[in-house]
Amino acid sequence: MFPNPIREQYLYGTKVDFSKDDRPLGIKMLTFPWRDFVINKVKPPLDKAIRTSKRLIELAPQVIETAKLIRKLSSGKYINPNAKLFAKYKERFLSYEDNPSRIGLFESAYDIIKAEIEHDNYYGDRLQCQLEWIIEDILNGEWKPREKNKPAGYWKETKPYGGENTIISKIIKHKEEIKKVIGI
Repeated sequence: MFPNPIREQYLYGTKVDFSKDDRPLGIKMLTFPWRDFVINKVKPPLDKAIRTSKRLIELAPQVIETAKLIRKLSSGKYINPNAKLFAKYKERFLSYEDNPSRIGLFESAYDIIKAEIEHDNYYGDRLQCQLEWIIEDILNGEWKPREKNKPAGYWKETKPYGGENTIISKIIKHKEEIKKVIGI
């Protein structure tokens, strides 16, 4: 399916050139040697930081460090279409975010979530459930859209935005029609 140049170099004793591995991220993260690297070097420090941090700011350094390791694996190719979309969402979000002290954290969080969606159905499926529940709550009028012109600070979206301009507001406005069309 996808040749593993790193495994072949390792098995045949040639010098390992990691830059030659341009397979999709999900394939890499599930095969030698990256799988062991992710299991032993990437996930444990992040898991520890999540469990021990009492505030987001305490978690930020490990999130950023973990994302740096994941970025080393990424070739920009994906096998999971939702991971590819998450990469697009990251770029869109970062085109609006304008707080230099937070960009690294947001960028890193997107990269970690994208990698999990790409290679681990356990987390990807659970994120999918969350998204489905949010859509249900939007259609039930329970999930509220963001307020007009929010976020306010450090945000580069062209005004007016938020409020009645959001897709959530438009869905809520037409929720009965949508429910009828989709049969719920």
